[in-house]
Amino acid sequence: MRFSTRVLVFLACVFICTVSAAADCLPEGYTRAGLHELAAREFKLEDDATRQGLALNLLACLSDPDPEIRDDIAYRAYVYWMRNKGLTTETLRTISSRLQSELTAPKTDAMGFRKPFAALVLSELARTDRKDPWMSPAERSELISNASNYVVSVRDYRGFDEHRGWRHGVAHGSDLLMQLSLNNALEKSQLDMILAAVASQVGAHDGHTYIYGEAERLAAPVYYIAKRKLHSREEWQSWLAALAKPMPPLTAETLYKSKHGLAWRQNTLNFLSQLYIAANEDKDEEVKALLLPATTQALKTLP
Repeated sequence: MRFSTRVLVFLACVFICTVSAAADCLPEGYTRAGLHELAAREFKLEDDATRQGLALNLLACLSDPDPEIRDDIAYRAYVYWMRNKGLTTETLRTISSRLQSELTAPKTDAMGFRKPFAALVLSELARTDRKDPWMSPAERSELISNASNYVVSVRDYRGFDEHRGWRHGVAHGSDLLMQLSLNNALEKSQLDMILAAVASQVGAHDGHTYIYGEAERLAAPVYYIAKRKLHSREEWQSWLAALAKPMPPLTAETLYKSKHGLAWRQNTLNFLSQLYIAANEDKDEEVKALLLPATTQALKTLP
């Protein structure tokens, strides 16, 4: 009886803390029901000042443990507003500053939602600048640097949880890198920074094996960088060949004798396969010539 009581008290505390966390993120004047009603109206707010204010106040909900609040309301709201030009440049700049602060913070929330969803919303923000440029070169450069450093830093590889939804750091960070790579304003040196960030996560760390589609998301920015045609065939051969070589302490001889080695190989194989498919299906013969031979060779040399 004593054990059961303790368990019930613990579960009650977990429930209360979860409800409190969800309630804490709600913007002033809004209830959960009110936000769901707004989502049903596709986040349409006729009053511009109200929309700008809500866009800033809703940022806290990107780390909410409730996927209905975080995914279905907060993230969807930003997608709608940004893709329909509903936010002013001033609001976009404030959102960018706050979310980049989340990306660069030394620690994240224990639940692990804050940084991945900051990256995901920043990917939509980067898209607005790609479609209708509003960032200064310095602002864009800062975002590229912070996005790349974030992807390099990811060690939380949690993906989908049936109760909490997605924590998808590598994939969300890759989405941000993809939107940046599509921007013709980026210089080759900035694209190289993105390539280095992708390379750091192709094989993952700590013996983790990707199972949530990370290879496809990591390959996307690489493919779009290739379509810029700023790198030579030799540069692509060098970059892909380096990916196919196990990093110390792994060697071709010890690869199959550890979970770490097997995970690295499977992750790399999946990434190269995704890139091979994209290159093979590209109708631009120049892009195909840049990527396909180098990717084929990397697959053949992978231990």
